[in-house]
Amino acid sequence: MRTYSESEAKANGAMQRGLKSGAMHRAKILRHAATAMLAAAAFSCMDSYGPQPEENITATGDRGIFITNEGNFMYGNGSLSYYDIGGMKIENNVFQRRNGIPPGDVVQSMAVYGDKGYIVVNNSGAIHVINTKTFERTGIITGLVSPRYIHILNERKAYVSDMYAKKIWIADLSTERITGSIDIEGEPGTREHSSEQMVQIGDRVFTNSYLNDNKILAIDTENDKLCGMVETGLEPGSICTDKYGRLWAISTGGYPGSPYGHENPRIFMINTETLEIEYEQDLSSGSLASGTAYGKKENLYQRQPHGTAAPEGEIPDTRFRSVGRLCANGAKDTIYYLNGGVWRFSADDYENHEEIIKTENGIFYGLGVDPETSEIYVSDAIDYVQNAVVIRYSPNSSPIDTFRVGISPGSFTFVSYLEKIF
Repeated sequence: MRTYSESEAKANGAMQRGLKSGAMHRAKILRHAATAMLAAAAFSCMDSYGPQPEENITATGDRGIFITNEGNFMYGNGSLSYYDIGGMKIENNVFQRRNGIPPGDVVQSMAVYGDKGYIVVNNSGAIHVINTKTFERTGIITGLVSPRYIHILNERKAYVSDMYAKKIWIADLSTERITGSIDIEGEPGTREHSSEQMVQIGDRVFTNSYLNDNKILAIDTENDKLCGMVETGLEPGSICTDKYGRLWAISTGGYPGSPYGHENPRIFMINTETLEIEYEQDLSSGSLASGTAYGKKENLYQRQPHGTAAPEGEIPDTRFRSVGRLCANGAKDTIYYLNGGVWRFSADDYENHEEIIKTENGIFYGLGVDPETSEIYVSDAIDYVQNAVVIRYSPNSSPIDTFRVGISPGSFTFVSYLEKIF
């Protein structure tokens, strides 16, 4: 069993005790509150004290996918799965099996650079660094508040977004330490800015300020300063870029009764040079998955049949319907997103959107598109308590494979081991 250094031991202890502040999106807090009694019964029998035996496992196949399973908020049951694309084989809980400790509370996202993987654990305020072939943890980045995503600029420098810190952290990857920050706090009397996903176009990094906000922020990577912003719809939840260097964003629209407002979800196309919106489209008419709730319903957890529309004159409540998860294929000529089901449109014909995969009775939660084959991976959270399902589809939406992963799988990170030396 590995002996951890004093600094690693302290970081592990703080992480597993949940001393770091932070939270998930409002929707996740609501759903976890509703299922807390069920989850408590399940986890009360688990012994999570101390390190567990380590298992000598490695990634198989030439290409694979890391799947971050968020777990239940405050239960520390997030996990990491690995899927061998060619062999169609899933390995679950690979981080804990290899390192003898769980990754922490709310495994939010992951990024890969070279042979290193960076696993962002939101409510534990930490980023694990692992070898992507062996799953072995080689380091940890701490000193964060509520980290969400990591964007790697080069082999030494990365940005880390944060829900509550009112800043974007600057990390030195060579020392695995936080060395600075970028102030994104709003002006007095304006909405405070958070930061979520990050994408780069030229020397600018763009991030969506989701929490009770309506902004896309632009960061100048040369001087690490906020250099502009774009006003979108309320609570932009995801962003991506297309082959023309345009930025796409989907706003969820908030929720009924919010002091910050409530509106229809919308998609925006943004010119990244002028920081102006060049196109937008209302998404309220998209298919609605089971679990969709509406403002005048007293029971927010009441399931609605697939395809049910909001009552006339009411705005859909998207807390229980995934609207967003924008992503592009490898050529960036086709954009995909969730709006109950899986939708897509062409970068050359962006006014016409088609639903290519319906949810039926599921709750689609995460979405990924293989950059080499354009195959589609979508997760069904089921009930946010039990282990979820991932369905793999061909580019023309034919099912290829189905496999179980962890709880609430939110992100897919594709990795290739070809021409790599470990």
